[in-house]
Amino acid sequence: MLSDNKPFQKDYWEKNRKRRMPQHPVIEACVCPKIAYIKKYVKFSEDSRVLDDGSGNGFFGYYFSKFCDVT
Repeated sequence: MLSDNKPFQKDYWEKNRKRRMPQHPVIEACVCPKIAYIKKYVKFSEDSRVLDDGSGNGFFGYYFSKFCDVT
């Protein structure tokens, strides 16, 4: 069952010192151009909402949260 893995996953990510933070220049250089491309075709407003549903490491959610509500 997936919920049984949550303590293991939390421990893993808290102890894994090799994981870069979203603010790291390499992460920013990878994510920001893609978000800029998306913003070119999708119009976001102050009340826009984005659903981040299992989309990976959370880096995109971090940057989307700068200009819209991320769930």
